[in-house]
Amino acid sequence: GPSGWTDADMLIGSSPGADVRLTPVQSRAQFSLWVVMAAPLMLGTSMAQISAFDIETYSNVEAIRINQDPLARPGRVVQSNCPPYPKLEMSVGRDGIPKFAVIGEVTQGVLCGQHSAKSCAECPQGNGKPWCNGHCIWSGSSDKDGKCMVNTNKKVIPLEELPGPFALVSERSQSKRECQ
Repeated sequence: GPSGWTDADMLIGSSPGADVRLTPVQSRAQFSLWVVMAAPLMLGTSMAQISAFDIETYSNVEAIRINQDPLARPGRVVQSNCPPYPKLEMSVGRDGIPKFAVIGEVTQGVLCGQHSAKSCAECPQGNGKPWCNGHCIWSGSSDKDGKCMVNTNKKVIPLEELPGPFALVSERSQSKRECQ
């Protein structure tokens, strides 16, 4: 750009055959970060083995338009009603696979998939089981009949693999969004 580029290195991708690769969710999150940072979009994967998921991710016209801003400026937060983000740590395991870890606990209550609440009882917000996950677990026979309770299971699911209400198209309605 006019004063230099953000050098975030190459995009790793999730295509098979690479020595190092991310999960599809991690790959799309990495691409989104590179887009907002106005970093050069260089692929670190073999074009002969690129997956359909990566092609869909890397050919997103709207995302590329944001990345190719004529002023070459990275994005910035204008407004947010989201809780503070926890600190993240990234490393590479002995097997060469990138690892992501959330450092510390969420201090604003419980993490319910992709949003937070003061308690598990507030996670569903009238939307039932799809909003009760993460630190909470659904106790009930159907998606609507039951209640959201603290998950006492010792197994911790990595943040990037937690299910969330925006994973399904049917759950993307405006009334179900917490952070805007």
